[in-house]
Amino acid sequence: MSGEREDKVREEVRSRYEQIAGSGRGCCVGEICCSSAGPDPLASLRLGYGLEDLRAAPVGSDMGLGCGNPQAIANLKQGEVVLDLGS
Repeated sequence: MSGEREDKVREEVRSRYEQIAGSGRGCCVGEICCSSAGPDPLASLRLGYGLEDLRAAPVGSDMGLGCGNPQAIANLKQGEVVLDLGS
């Protein structure tokens, strides 16, 4: 991918995340919509987060944008480090 195209894609992603974060409604913004009701409350459970994880998260922080819990799916060993490059 050319540098100019990469910049365009990066800017589009930033713009979409800005719309989502600014809406306060999670992933449902205009054509960016996961469902008419907002983020699926069970989606984070299906992505590998436990109830304790979800209870510990700040209210409003689950915007329906996750793609998985690296701690639950990576079979980590003691001393290994995870770099989560999420949004």
